[in-house]
Amino acid sequence: HILESLVLGYHIEEEGKGEHVGCMLVANMERFEEERKAGSSSPLTDEEIRDICLAEAREALRGIATYKHPRKIVVKFEPFQKTQTLKIKRFLYSLD
Repeated sequence: HILESLVLGYHIEEEGKGEHVGCMLVANMERFEEERKAGSSSPLTDEEIRDICLAEAREALRGIATYKHPRKIVVKFEPFQKTQTLKIKRFLYSLD
């Protein structure tokens, strides 16, 4: 259900120094639509899609040490902007 991901560092003003790790996820809306058509159920809300993506991300993180987990995870619904060589334009995104 996750199409793309981007891992970023972000600062917390109250802590003063250092960076934390965060992650932005792009939901695979085509897959959600295909599943809805196959099951002929009502469309999912943005909150339900966000919950499914977060649960899938947490499942993928199970094998990684806790201190390496992203502290903030944000779910987007539009694909990341990319260069001509299909690299994500990281400078356009921030978790601050």
